[in-house]
Amino acid sequence: MTDLNISGITDAEVEEIEQRVDESGASSRSEWLRRRLRAGITIYDAGEINEAELDRLVIGDE
Repeated sequence: MTDLNISGITDAEVEEIEQRVDESGASSRSEWLRRRLRAGITIYDAGEINEAELDRLVIGDE
């Protein structure tokens, strides 16, 4: 299986992800990320994502 490398995530985002993983009770960070990646793809493919609004929420107003 191919490794997946994701760049462009800030240190603050990494800290938030790690905290959410710890609080979730998931058996691993990989499990937690896989579930959210699959959910995000499903929602995105359903056309329910407003990219500009998502960027504003994640990155902030620029």
